[in-house]
Amino acid sequence: MEQLIASELVALLEGKVTLITGAVSGIGRETATKFIEDGAKVVIADIQQELEQETENELELNATFIACNVTRESDISSAVDFAIYKYNKLDIIYNNAGIAYRTTPSIVDLDLYMFDRVMAVNVSNAVEGIKRASRVSFLLQTYTRIKTLAI
Repeated sequence: MEQLIASELVALLEGKVTLITGAVSGIGRETATKFIEDGAKVVIADIQQELEQETENELELNATFIACNVTRESDISSAVDFAIYKYNKLDIIYNNAGIAYRTTPSIVDLDLYMFDRVMAVNVSNAVEGIKRASRVSFLLQTYTRIKTLAI
């Protein structure tokens, strides 16, 4: 497969509307920064509301923040709806939000509350994001790219 050159990559994102969960720090923030540099408009959906202003200021005009707890279906739905309301489309959803939890070596010591929390943030949020973005894509008769990241 042919490698894309930088100008072709920029062309892929130019004018696109992207929703990125977990984008106020780490991989999500770096992704948002790169997407904006390449011409995309980015909706940052994150639970860390205290970083909203700092994130919007750093990423400037092409970034908008919406508070989003990815363990709540309604928050994910609201984030997708917000992107559509603000930009009239959604081209890319990047399900980046995630948490890490170091498990115990023995199943008998597994903390089921933490297991459920990790699954809700790392797996269920991605499924809900895919579900909601797909519904919008079907309704608008458009194509939405879906990216899920779990590290």
